[in-house]
Amino acid sequence: MAYQGRYISDSDVDNWPSDADDDYKQAVITRVERLIENVCNDIFYENPFEIKISGNGKSWINLGLKYNVLLVNEVKVWGSVLSKDLYSYNSYALYLNQETDRADLAFTIIGDEVLFPRGRYNIEVAGTYGKLETPYGVMEAAKILARAENDSTLYTQYSDFQQLKLGDYSFKRDKKVLTGIVEADRWLRPYIRKKTKMGAV
Repeated sequence: MAYQGRYISDSDVDNWPSDADDDYKQAVITRVERLIENVCNDIFYENPFEIKISGNGKSWINLGLKYNVLLVNEVKVWGSVLSKDLYSYNSYALYLNQETDRADLAFTIIGDEVLFPRGRYNIEVAGTYGKLETPYGVMEAAKILARAENDSTLYTQYSDFQQLKLGDYSFKRDKKVLTGIVEADRWLRPYIRKKTKMGAV
């Protein structure tokens, strides 16, 4: 039985121990993928989200998500579903269309501006965040890390880095050291989020 992770499957790894069963393979791939996500502060697949946020009295609102928004499927204000032509969005925020029907009581109107009404968790948003597809470099790094867990002599480890089990994220590392494996770090460097937005996930 094959185990399929988010970024690699067991068939991508060519050095499983002879006694490795499905549970072992699943555990290794899961650890490797979690390590990559922790190192990069990002995920590399599509993931659905549903959040409630508090209205801010402005024409746009930060969704407060850690990962980039790919798609917004539905927006509710005070429980009323908004028509998709009433708003737009980018990777982190939601914007009201200023041509919105002024008769819609879900909004606050001040002068010519249409605003999200202030309130506690009065706005609900559902959609998808993450990445549309996994980058090649992330998949290559995952393969390297899985192989390295099966055989620590295959790749170059940093000389001043104390190798710990991939599942242990409590170790301290130099900023230049990401995973502890030089070859994997080379693949991952371009995918590290430099600045993480704090918020709900």
